[in-house]
Amino acid sequence: MAYELSKDKYNNGTQGITEYAKAGLFTTSGLTPTEKVDFWREVVCNKVVSLDFDVEPKGSFEGNLRWTQIGEIQLSDINATPHVALRTLSTIKHSESDFLIFNLLLSGLCDAEQDGITSHLTAADMHTGMGWLCNAARPYDLRFDQPFHLATLQIPRHMITQNISGVDRLVARNLGSSSQLFPLVQSYILQLAGQRPQFDKAMSERVANNLADLISALLGEHLSGCESPLSDSKIATLMRIRSFVESNLHDPELSPSKVAEAMRMSTRYINQLLQSEGTSLSRYIWQRRLDRVSRLLKDPANQGNHISTYAFAYGFNDMTHFSKAFRKQFDMSPSEYRQFYLA
Repeated sequence: MAYELSKDKYNNGTQGITEYAKAGLFTTSGLTPTEKVDFWREVVCNKVVSLDFDVEPKGSFEGNLRWTQIGEIQLSDINATPHVALRTLSTIKHSESDFLIFNLLLSGLCDAEQDGITSHLTAADMHTGMGWLCNAARPYDLRFDQPFHLATLQIPRHMITQNISGVDRLVARNLGSSSQLFPLVQSYILQLAGQRPQFDKAMSERVANNLADLISALLGEHLSGCESPLSDSKIATLMRIRSFVESNLHDPELSPSKVAEAMRMSTRYINQLLQSEGTSLSRYIWQRRLDRVSRLLKDPANQGNHISTYAFAYGFNDMTHFSKAFRKQFDMSPSEYRQFYLA
């Protein structure tokens, strides 16, 4: 199922979710012990990423989340008591997953695990934070054994991978270690989280792109010290392939064979390259098209336009096929998806 904030379910009459939402703040304050974890799950799944939670004892949990949208990037400032957050196969199946999660731990402790890699992260205060990356397309675990303060960015994958390749080699690794760029990234995120600026659309997109470029530079700094499963020439080829696909998503005739022909290589070879990132060419094209349409459906400025306008604009020429593909990807119809995000 798709998670949705229950605007009336947790309203205590004075500080209900509707009032908090207007200020970008969601909190367990004022809820009964039995409501707290369910409420927190709904908030996090709606505003950050779909997760399961393990909290013991159940009634002891407290959490506050401030959320803001900056272009395509979603920024959440989180304070919570100890718990375990789990990105499972079930939550992946029933949610959007084509994005990366950049976490900045400002206080507390966290054990982060993904793809068999585990890091023990500690942050004494906001001046010595630690950062790490998670891929929302695959399971991961976050264990917080103390009360913590965390800033989290949900970044569409294409905003990072259009600049660099091999980011999956950095999941669950401490990105604050031996980095000259990390203090700049941390300072930028802290300033945005503290001010929660209300940019117009054009400025918001510029800031988001600048932030994505800065994080890409941080990841590139770490990747330069890692052994790559692909050679530099193959990484460059992957970037050319992605660029071609991105520029031709509007073409209803775009297909793996057409990409291969344009790149002057076989589809089999391209699929071998993409296998290092856990996907195939046909799936990559399909996901990028759906991602483009989904972003347009979430934009309030497009609320009055027909869904078919965007489906046709990004290469779908059959609305029945588009609706089935969209539901398979997001577990809801395009109209339900639009209503969910614009309600």
